[in-house]
Amino acid sequence: MGRHVGVPRFLCSRLWPPQRALWAGLGGARGQACLRTNAPRLARGAAPSASSWMRLYSSSPEGELSPMLSQLPDYVAGSTALAEGKFAQALLPLQRATEVAAAYFPAAGAHLELLVCQSAYGRCLWYSGRFQEASSQFEAALKVARELQGQAAAKCRLAESSARINFELGHFEKAEVLAAEAVAIAPPPLLMRVRTLLAAIQGVQSGQVGDHFDAGGETEAIWRVNCLVVKLLGSEPGSSPDLEALKAELGEGSPLARLLGDDSETGEAAALPRGMVRMALRSTTGQLAVAVGAGNWQAGSGCWVRPLLVGALSDFEALQPAGPTLLPFLYRTLSALGVLTGAGGLGPALVTEGLFRSALDHAANQSGAGRQNIWRAQLFLAFAKHLEQGREAENRATEISSLQSQAETALGGNKDLSPQQLRWALVYLPPPEEVRAEDVF
Repeated sequence: MGRHVGVPRFLCSRLWPPQRALWAGLGGARGQACLRTNAPRLARGAAPSASSWMRLYSSSPEGELSPMLSQLPDYVAGSTALAEGKFAQALLPLQRATEVAAAYFPAAGAHLELLVCQSAYGRCLWYSGRFQEASSQFEAALKVARELQGQAAAKCRLAESSARINFELGHFEKAEVLAAEAVAIAPPPLLMRVRTLLAAIQGVQSGQVGDHFDAGGETEAIWRVNCLVVKLLGSEPGSSPDLEALKAELGEGSPLARLLGDDSETGEAAALPRGMVRMALRSTTGQLAVAVGAGNWQAGSGCWVRPLLVGALSDFEALQPAGPTLLPFLYRTLSALGVLTGAGGLGPALVTEGLFRSALDHAANQSGAGRQNIWRAQLFLAFAKHLEQGREAENRATEISSLQSQAETALGGNKDLSPQQLRWALVYLPPPEEVRAEDVF
């Protein structure tokens, strides 16, 4: 049977005989109106309800999906898989749901449902490492949201997420404009989060730390770590980093040391709970300390650098994060441990090389999207430097040259990273967020 006029291609094969007869008899505007009303039910092969011909949807209680979304099985299945971290499983259903929503929801006045679909699909694309496509979804949703009255929370989340992805792509000026938009319209619960985003983007560009603000919890920890990155890597090449700032932030009893501590062992009330943010910040802070050569590796700073990196690996193992966007934390942490172990003589050479080899294995299949080329280049250069300083350097000259060549390729022909690239590589920002039901319904 051929495709009916006005019916999406993917629905044609799902129409049962009474539905086919109905669509055959309803063409033009009447058919389009029926489709807008019944597409969710038809997509799952259900017969149109009598009441659905009278209305499209009604508002739902706060925190619940609207009937239109709850009856769209692709959205329900995709959003459930996304929440469970099953990104590959979520992609196709969310893509189909977004295509249906983009084609038919605006004409039905269901703009808010469209925003929810687009942002969920964009978030899934992000976790799948498809940053450019994710940016397109969030920016399309933001364009729709700007035309709506009110909806400050939804607009703020969409502007924030668009800024976050543009930051990952290295589009700093555009990211700053979007982040400033999010700050300007942010409701109080979201303000500190988007201010942290804007400060990080500006810090990467300028190398200057902005004004301090008290945020508390994860947001406070993110702000403090990013400030450290900018302070220590904000200077020109050849100048010495401000190691006193690192010691002040991570010394015993300091706010950041408490936030990144293990609450199960210390009982500190301020310690962050185990989660992706704590894992990422432990890894980032440890990498930063290794990158600037903080203190004596066997004493002083070394007594907290290694536990931070080991703690990040422990968190990663417990959380088992999926997707190419989160995997770099594993090989970046392993690489930093390799540098630390080799430089401090904290273990046999075989252990140090094993850490680097493991890091290379995990980095092998990375796409190179966003900052991944910089992270991979840093790994290649760190391992090459370790081999150059070893006893077998002359015998391993070919391997060293290969690693250096891979780093140069990853950096687009450059042999070294600029201060801005170093800051960009280490600044941590949480993943983009989708528009939530409680934001709009």
